[in-house]
Amino acid sequence: MGAFNFMKNKAKEKVKNKAKNMVKAKLATLGLALAIKIIPILLVVVTAVSIVDWVVELFTAENTPEEIYNQLEIEDVAELIQIKENNGGYYLDFIDGIDEKLDALIETINTSGEYHNVPKDKKFLKKLIQAEVVTKFPDLGGTPPKGSSGFQGVIDIKRVTPNKKVGEMKNTGKDDTNVLEPESSYNDSQITPKEEHIKTWKEGKKIEIYSDAYVYEKVKGKWIQKEYENSKTKIKLKKSSDITYKGKYEVSEDKLNKTTIIYVEIKGKDTKGKEVEGYIRSSNINLRMTDESEEEKKDDKEESSKDKEDKEENSKDKEDKENKKEDSKKDKDKKTSSRAKDKEEKIVVGNKDKKYTVAIAAGHNNVDDKGASSGDLIEEELTIKVAEKVEELVNERYKNVKVVQTGSTSSNPGGIKVEDRTKLARDAKPDLCIQIHFNAAESPDAKGVEAIYKDGDGISQQLAEILSKTISQEMELEDRKAGTDLEKCAVGSLGIIENAAHTKFPSVVTEGGFLTNTVDAEVIRNGGTDKYAEGIVKGIKEYLEADHSGYSSYAPGETVETASIESKIMNMKYLPLEEFNKLKEKSVEEAIKYFSLNEDNKLITLSWSRKGDGSIEIKENPPMDFRTALQKYTMPYEYLLYYYFDTGYRKFSEELADIVINSEIVIALQDNVTTTHTVVETQQKVVAGENSPKGSSKDWNSIGTQSDEITENCSTKIDITYIETWCVKVYKDNSYSRKVLNMEDKEEIIVNVPGKVTEIKDQATLGNEVIVESGNKETGKKDSNGNPITYSYDILNRTLTTSDSIRNTYDTTGDMKVEELTNKYVNLYIKEKMNDRLKEEFFFDILENNEKTANLLDLTKYLMFLASNTDYGVTEFDFEDMFRFNNINGSGSQMGLLIEYIHYWEHSSPPPTSADGTKYIIENDGAGNAVVGYGVDIFNGGFAEEFRQAGYPTNIGGEVDKEFVDNLEKREIQECMDSIKSLTSGLNLTGYQLNALVSRAYNCGVGGAVTTNRGSPPMNFVDSYNSYWKESDDQFEAKNTNANFSHSLYTQYMAKPVTAINYGYMPGLERRRKSEWTLFQTGYYDVLDKWHSEGGMGGTIIECAKAIHEYMEANNYTYCVYGGNSYEECGTFGKAHGLNRTFEESKTGYTNTCCATYVSWVLQEAGYITPEEHTDNADALSSLLIQKGFTVITDASQLQPGDILSYSGHIEIYAGDGTVYNAGSGNAIRSASPQTKSIASMNMGLRAPN
Repeated sequence: MGAFNFMKNKAKEKVKNKAKNMVKAKLATLGLALAIKIIPILLVVVTAVSIVDWVVELFTAENTPEEIYNQLEIEDVAELIQIKENNGGYYLDFIDGIDEKLDALIETINTSGEYHNVPKDKKFLKKLIQAEVVTKFPDLGGTPPKGSSGFQGVIDIKRVTPNKKVGEMKNTGKDDTNVLEPESSYNDSQITPKEEHIKTWKEGKKIEIYSDAYVYEKVKGKWIQKEYENSKTKIKLKKSSDITYKGKYEVSEDKLNKTTIIYVEIKGKDTKGKEVEGYIRSSNINLRMTDESEEEKKDDKEESSKDKEDKEENSKDKEDKENKKEDSKKDKDKKTSSRAKDKEEKIVVGNKDKKYTVAIAAGHNNVDDKGASSGDLIEEELTIKVAEKVEELVNERYKNVKVVQTGSTSSNPGGIKVEDRTKLARDAKPDLCIQIHFNAAESPDAKGVEAIYKDGDGISQQLAEILSKTISQEMELEDRKAGTDLEKCAVGSLGIIENAAHTKFPSVVTEGGFLTNTVDAEVIRNGGTDKYAEGIVKGIKEYLEADHSGYSSYAPGETVETASIESKIMNMKYLPLEEFNKLKEKSVEEAIKYFSLNEDNKLITLSWSRKGDGSIEIKENPPMDFRTALQKYTMPYEYLLYYYFDTGYRKFSEELADIVINSEIVIALQDNVTTTHTVVETQQKVVAGENSPKGSSKDWNSIGTQSDEITENCSTKIDITYIETWCVKVYKDNSYSRKVLNMEDKEEIIVNVPGKVTEIKDQATLGNEVIVESGNKETGKKDSNGNPITYSYDILNRTLTTSDSIRNTYDTTGDMKVEELTNKYVNLYIKEKMNDRLKEEFFFDILENNEKTANLLDLTKYLMFLASNTDYGVTEFDFEDMFRFNNINGSGSQMGLLIEYIHYWEHSSPPPTSADGTKYIIENDGAGNAVVGYGVDIFNGGFAEEFRQAGYPTNIGGEVDKEFVDNLEKREIQECMDSIKSLTSGLNLTGYQLNALVSRAYNCGVGGAVTTNRGSPPMNFVDSYNSYWKESDDQFEAKNTNANFSHSLYTQYMAKPVTAINYGYMPGLERRRKSEWTLFQTGYYDVLDKWHSEGGMGGTIIECAKAIHEYMEANNYTYCVYGGNSYEECGTFGKAHGLNRTFEESKTGYTNTCCATYVSWVLQEAGYITPEEHTDNADALSSLLIQKGFTVITDASQLQPGDILSYSGHIEIYAGDGTVYNAGSGNAIRSASPQTKSIASMNMGLRAPN
């Protein structure tokens, strides 16, 4: 059993025997005659014996669980469980021979004085063990045989996948969802006593609360915790502040837990001392103390009867004035209607009750874009004539139509440039937009009028078809018909018009004949501009009065967000690993129904991709270590056993075990699926020279399809979405819990799940034009000399790649919510009268002295307080702090290093500052934009209003506090990181890969970084990654010269963008793209000459400090220093001596730490030091940080959260408000953090550079 247990046993036997011998000696020596003198001595001896018995009880209670492990030869009770098969399904059961093992164990324990007795019924121990292991195993899906001791784990594995077949081009988007955790309506007939109590309160009543309380607000019908502006920090109401009732409360019902929640409106001060208003839960209010507070004052705010009379009189006067105004208005209207009418009565077109705006734009200007010309015909001049004539005719004829000129006019022929027209049209918010042009061609045979609209824009198509017809009729020229920009434009696009799906109004370009054609030109010279305008005006009327049903627009690349995805939700089943591996040879539909567990008991699942040839590749998702993630929600069997040790009463332990066995945990696999249909066709066009009898081809014609493929990629996001156990519920809005889904025994159901569907139609890309044939042909005619007349020709080919894609992305954002479920324990405690049975101090001591149950001590005291109304030292408990779900295994970002990297690219030299160095100077970024610090764009970034509210200037040359700007920059970088993580969820990107994408997003926006479609075929980043990135591509720590710039993911996606509006190609952007690719592929920050320390969890110092400390608390880390002094706990707990260099190593290595080791881990994770710089010496670490540029702070009042506090021989992290994150002792490591602690003896504070 080890030296420590041996010493404990010797000590207790020695004390016990000594006490007994002393009693015997006294009784033998003294006679009855001296009895009166003996009584005081006997009292002392009896007391001593009682103390000895208490000590013996404590030692035996502590020894027993450890002996159970030793006798059973296990380190974890999960080793006592095996997986069995029954009728093709699987279930959990105890290992073979467990009954014999437990019988022998019970016999050994109950016949030895070293251990606490346990019930002889082995079913008792088996139930307690089952209560611990159910949260360590999934529900395997099978049914245990009748009469067996088989059972299932409480972890439900559910798969959520779009309701479609693999490779099917089906839009599964829906408008609503029916699987969110509801907050049900409240039934007034079921009013609770607490509400009856609160109903008697008057506004202004003083309220007492148990402890600092979260402040809530109601958003879109759901109650959420309020956060500080520009921060994700929750607002807490300070207990000691002056809190008053605002006279209002609201009630909601938690449907899942069948409990009523009352939200009480208050005002008071938060934990920062600032005024705050909102709602708190009634459970936070100490009703007894509230009612015992000073007597409420009478409401003296009622209006006197005189005040009421005055108000009524004022109201009457105001009504009289309004009546007079209305009469005056009616008279004025009568006078207006009696005026003489126009000579020609105007008509109302379209909807009689609607006024229309038409944007008309002359298509050129006389400065830099005069357009086509032929002799005396100049397009710029002609288009202005047509545009102004259209306005004149509309004003004469249509009563409810107004024309807005958004192009050049005769009074301003050079003022409207190409890039301005689109913006002016949008600003006018018209009902339709027409841009007027004339055509020209190399061939004099090209002739006729036409109208052009954006590809995919069905709404504009209708307008274009009408205008092409009416203009052709009025000008009496050939109708070339309406067509898309892809069909009609040599460059494949016409940028001056937009898609109605974006603008919400139709937009077309009209071409009023060819200036280069003899017939067309003659018509244009002879009143053709007026006829052109007439055709437009008639077309406007026809369009406004047309039936628009059946016409719709979609925009290539448009993101269509839906409230949900129609999804198939499946209860997944277990298969042994060997059988599971064979699934890769089966159909996808079969494979994705199952999961397995590997040798480390990690969850193994499958995903898929579909190749262009139709073949399906089934692939394995990264294993999920769900046991580690769920540690804090597991009840150790020792916890249940100790209730029996204390009371000798087994029923409470058994019934509490039953509550745990009925827990529910959900792990959801959400399949983000992208399906793409790509068609590559060959188009051909003939360009003929002079004398050709047929002339050149007017349009490109398809001559065949090269390929027609459907591909599909599935990226599976695996999340824990719901946890409900004996005292707490932790969940996401899309929890997939049993009560919400109501699946019962069904294997699958169809529901609408939160998410969005992005559908991209007809994303077209044109290839280069290639001459495939050239030559000369005879026309069949001869010249005057009798020689054959020939003409030259070229046959050109090009490819047109058209792709449609549908992307299904599930909503996996949002924090896990935490709610206490104390009623289960409390009701059981009261029912079993545990207040009369439990010896509290003894019970608390054995809980505290076991490393598996120590973290449950304060929670237990709180639950017992609720059940008994007895104060055991804990009358308030922060469930969110203890049970907040922390996914600490994710890839990290090393925020400090990322900021340094972004700083290099945004401002390679330090930005200009004020003379005292405390302020940044706002500067011009070279394009006229006001930027400050490292790339904070005041106006384009949307920060202008924040600057003004904070009292800072926004003009170039103004000065702004550096702290204010740096905080904005960090916030923007963090928002980029959050967006990138959300959009790439399921790709399992590394920390340095995320950082590379965040640098792109900070430079060119999240859209430009990952959602824009690029390459051929056009794809967003996620689809490009799934198509091009292979596991072998990861070259972590390869030299930067090894970065593969010919890799398809780089050439097709990450090499762009390298251009800027108004500037074109920029070499600096190309260098940045290459640097980001190097980082993405290798983890090397080339411009900093630094490597990424993979495994970093990312975030600020304070965020990393919190996450690591909570992990250490939950996993009972011990204090360890070399030298074997009295503070070294690892030996006391039977652990090996030693400290790991990194936090990740400690998870599977030594679960020991010390003050300097802990701070080193935090700084590694935040990206400020490397693993090689780790030290367990506090003074050495302080010196290192000074060398690395940390700012020294000597005034404690200037400290900020995240500052490092350095003492003589000790180091810790300041958390704000007099609290610290500290690992300088065993209590500091395992106690809830942060702790309140005096910092008076601090030598200095050290603040990180970023």
